[in-house]
Amino acid sequence: GSDALEAANNAFALVVLVSFAALVGLALPSAEPARLFDIADWGKIVDIVPTLLLSLVFHNVVPTVCAQLEGDRQKITVAITLGSFLPLLMFLVWNGVILAAVAPGTGGDPLDALRVSGGAALSVGVLAFSLSAIVTSFIGFLLALTDFFQDALRPGGGAAASTASAPDSPLS
Repeated sequence: GSDALEAANNAFALVVLVSFAALVGLALPSAEPARLFDIADWGKIVDIVPTLLLSLVFHNVVPTVCAQLEGDRQKITVAITLGSFLPLLMFLVWNGVILAAVAPGTGGDPLDALRVSGGAALSVGVLAFSLSAIVTSFIGFLLALTDFFQDALRPGGGAAASTASAPDSPLS
């Protein structure tokens, strides 16, 4: 059931964190911090808008988080804050390391440039990180969708029942 999925998700989340740390560790020796400030082309900021919008889709798991934490507002706030901050931190660290590790003007995929120095270990790390990140996202979405359908199909369920039991909004 969902307990097995949660255990699997926790295991894959650990793989995400360990493989991320390994990737950063492999890329860091090639990093030259001065490269972070060599080139700044703010005209390309439009290219990241789809990624920024995609990062806002985690809201579908909020009801599941609320249910798992039994409506405890303080625990929910901590979980959502840390659950948002950790990926942001990972994103910033990864981009900083990659931008500092790859020489400007090399073009192409930055991971290809790093594979030259990191070899097979880097390729395995990228594969482990990528697959685990996809699996954790899929499991989280699946758990949230399952909870949604259980609430929606429950007799007397639906919007009225779920909003009546939902914790107060921090904005109210």
